[in-house]
Amino acid sequence: MKRMMIAVIVLVILATMAAGCADKYEETLIVGVTEDYPPMGFRNTAGDLVGFEVDLARAIAEEMGVDIELVVVDRQEMIGTLRDKDVDVLISSVSVTEEKKKYAYIDFSSPYLQNGHVIVTTTEQADTIKTLESLSGLVVGVEAGSTDDLLATEQKGKIDFTLIRYEKMAVCIAALKAGQLDCLICDMAVAIDTVAKNPSRFAVSSAHLADEPFAVAINIGNDKLLRQINDALLAVKESGKLSELSIEYMGKDYTQNLD
Repeated sequence: MKRMMIAVIVLVILATMAAGCADKYEETLIVGVTEDYPPMGFRNTAGDLVGFEVDLARAIAEEMGVDIELVVVDRQEMIGTLRDKDVDVLISSVSVTEEKKKYAYIDFSSPYLQNGHVIVTTTEQADTIKTLESLSGLVVGVEAGSTDDLLATEQKGKIDFTLIRYEKMAVCIAALKAGQLDCLICDMAVAIDTVAKNPSRFAVSSAHLADEPFAVAINIGNDKLLRQINDALLAVKESGKLSELSIEYMGKDYTQNLD
């Protein structure tokens, strides 16, 4: 009788372990990242792909115990890249919005970084742009097709300003540097990077449009992968690695208070 009970217990343990292994994502994780969106994803002077989200993607794969393949995606096409299943996930500054939550093919992990849509302008004008109404009469740049574009377009229906759309954020920043724009609307991380590189020229206005954190985007219905991504994110956060990456690339920890 005792032997039979031991045998049953062993079988239960083995069955539980087998179920756990079957539930484990073991394929190469194909991650969509950017290469022209510092400090999130960019090429360093050696041509290597680096950045907060690039390093985060590698840390997540390491926690999951899987190989990783980084695929550079175009920011204007990245949601379609996920929808068409060219990548498993996007770790490419995808902000969590109510509109995106309505998409039939996208799901989100727990958020990993604070993000707001903010206004970068010259140091001379920073004190004069304290509200969105202060944009009246100004020339404002955005990255075409981005959430910044959508938010700016919405405000343009209420406030009279000139809106110029650029294909890439790098081109938008170059236009600001060249004096072709009064200000630009961008993600908080991009604003931090832009100001850090040009502290005497540019500043972030106290006015902002919305607070929308970044999260890993994944095709809806892939519950097994989503669960493991969330578990890996939690482990990266609890180890302190997530905070370290934020401080390394943005000078401050923006990974707290995400709920």
